Amino acid sequence: MAFLLFFAMNRLICHLCVNLVVYRRL
Repeated sequence: MAFLLFFAMNRLICHLCVNLVVYRRL
């Protein structure tokens, strides 16, 4: 269970980072 939560949080953080990079490029 903890591993799944960690994986979900990691994925969410990666998604936010990607959105930030895309927003900066615009």
